[in-house]
Amino acid sequence: MVKKKQIFKFLFFFLCSKLIILLLVLITKSNIFQIFQIENLGNSDLEWNDLHYKRADIKNDPHYTRQKSVVLINTGTLNSDSFRLQLAHILFTIKKFNPKAIGIDHTFSNSFRIGTEELISEVNNNPLIVVADDEESKKNHQYITFKIKKGNVDFPDLYTIRRYYSDTSTFGFQLAKMAFSKKIQTGLFSQKEFTIHYSTQDGGISESAGRGINFKSIDGKRLLQCQDSLTYYKGIMKNKIVVIGHLGTIENDVEDRHRVPIDTVNIMLRDRTMYGSVIHANAIENIIHPSSCFSEMSDLQNTILQETLFILFLLLLFCEFGKLVNLLILVVFSILYLIFVLKIMEYNIYIKVSNTLLYLLFIEEFYEVLQPFYVKLSKKLKMRKQDEKSIKRS
Repeated sequence: MVKKKQIFKFLFFFLCSKLIILLLVLITKSNIFQIFQIENLGNSDLEWNDLHYKRADIKNDPHYTRQKSVVLINTGTLNSDSFRLQLAHILFTIKKFNPKAIGIDHTFSNSFRIGTEELISEVNNNPLIVVADDEESKKNHQYITFKIKKGNVDFPDLYTIRRYYSDTSTFGFQLAKMAFSKKIQTGLFSQKEFTIHYSTQDGGISESAGRGINFKSIDGKRLLQCQDSLTYYKGIMKNKIVVIGHLGTIENDVEDRHRVPIDTVNIMLRDRTMYGSVIHANAIENIIHPSSCFSEMSDLQNTILQETLFILFLLLLFCEFGKLVNLLILVVFSILYLIFVLKIMEYNIYIKVSNTLLYLLFIEEFYEVLQPFYVKLSKKLKMRKQDEKSIKRS
């Protein structure tokens, strides 16, 4: 039978452990760590689920090898002085190719530039176009407001982009709904955000057409110059979603690259390897192919699971195995749990593995520090009870 003393001891270490973890989280997020540029290194953004992409068999998995529904056009090679005019010409050209939808992953300041009128006219007169809309452009009236559909291009994640907003106002949802309305299921994603199941590798861009792992990318300048190859380009873009954005720079060095979980070279100290347009393309693939999406637990279910694991591992501290044995058991259990999670991710089931297991290693180190405080506290409580009994007797 469990004694009150044992319950009190567990509650003491449980609450102290939670307090230590909270302090560790606050320290890693503290502004003082900006001196060391922690946010650029991505140290505060470790998630063990990312190992799924490191061990994925992309050669045989249909999720990766399926014919992509999105084609990308790179505007990074367009001339900066006549960028808007050239973009208007691109829109005029690809309109003839019968794409299902066209997304422009750019926002435009309200300043006068060459081709501004042509661009506005081309965009407003094409019902297949969705233009990018972000928080900055919403607040700032100095940006051009087009008279057609707009899609939010903001990402919910601050560091590594693992998730995408689930509401239909997003750039990806607007394009997917316009192109494949019958495939978009109402209430497909029950939560505010969904985890992107990336169907690409590396930067997600391919220069070759056909059935491949990455998205086909077309150079914007080459598209304008090679008018004799329009039949070739039509074959690539017909019945596809065309996303136009910066995908590598020659003349226009615009940094729209992000950290993504498929960067398997650097699991912790990630570089910005994927352009925003490619992330939107991956999210679109998830939206129009529901079978490829991760099935996720609710926040409550995740919390219950994590707390259960935390309690089970914390109970090891009360076993008289010794510090080294406790650490060994903790590490073995953590590895087995991680292997289990990565295995079920192959069946599109996502259980988030947070840093709770990692923090428990620190708790083990703090156990010896907390033990004397527990002894002192228990003695004080014992003495107080004895005093109360003596007072009642007198």
